[in-house]
Amino acid sequence: MAKFIQTPETFFVEEIPLAECCGFGNHLWVTFSRKSMSTFFIASKLKNILKIKETEIGIAGNKDKLATAIQTISLPSRLEPKIFNAFKSIGAEILSAKLHNEKLRMGQIAGNKFKILIDIFSREDYENISEKIDDAQKKGFPNFFGPQRVSDEHSIEEGKKIFLNKSSKNGNRKNRFLVTVFQSAVFNSYLKNRIKKQLYPNPIIGDVVKIGEKLVVLSDGLKNRGEWENEAILTGPIIGSKMILPLGDPLTLEKEAVEKYGIQFDEIFLSRARGSRRECCSKPKEIAIKIISEKKVELSFTLQKGSYATTLLKFIGVETAIDKRGKED
Repeated sequence: MAKFIQTPETFFVEEIPLAECCGFGNHLWVTFSRKSMSTFFIASKLKNILKIKETEIGIAGNKDKLATAIQTISLPSRLEPKIFNAFKSIGAEILSAKLHNEKLRMGQIAGNKFKILIDIFSREDYENISEKIDDAQKKGFPNFFGPQRVSDEHSIEEGKKIFLNKSSKNGNRKNRFLVTVFQSAVFNSYLKNRIKKQLYPNPIIGDVVKIGEKLVVLSDGLKNRGEWENEAILTGPIIGSKMILPLGDPLTLEKEAVEKYGIQFDEIFLSRARGSRRECCSKPKEIAIKIISEKKVELSFTLQKGSYATTLLKFIGVETAIDKRGKED
């Protein structure tokens, strides 16, 4: 079986910006390259070096620590004279810095480009990867959150307490992230159950589906539209007080996923977390596979924001492991 060992030398990720900077404003959008440091680690270091509040730093997404990553952070433009030395001191390289009239917000990216080096042990490994990645491009793969997000049971439990407003911890960036860890675990449980019940990837009556940019509850009337099967994308719960709810059997499935974690479904409406919906299927784009040597291939692709490269690798039959060496946060 092909194998991927994640290190900064084998895992490359680059954010795809959602929009161009306007060239003026009170925020400086800094695009930079870094290795072996998480996004939260960098934000924390910059906060201390530049002596600013955490809320003055804008982040679109958290990139893996064990990666070579290109991403963007926004900072107050008044700090521009100090920014080059600040990034240099933490081992990050600035690639560009542009003014904009808005702070960068979480999720404000179009997607991510990946380049991954995979070890292969036979011609069959290469052929299997090629076949399965083509299948993923045509049909998609289950959009599970990766182990980077949900493998730590302690973090899931802490996130649940904060989600239920039963923790004394304040609302800083790290604790907001812990809430997303809990929400991600619930989503993964829901999606796993749908697959087990053979209710993936196609939606059923009562599901919340995405058609274009709109979220709607799938009804008999909508089903009678000619091509709804090709238009409607199944979504799952990112639980919270303002989440759009499904009806009927799909609602029962979501209740089961929540109650698995020892809370009553109605409790989610008391949370400060607003909640949202997440597409249950993700399709990679711009796929290319290149032979580097007899024992190594390079796989490159683009994923929509929020989708995990490690989830795709698992789907195409690549064993994954993490090299835990490197800087500690």
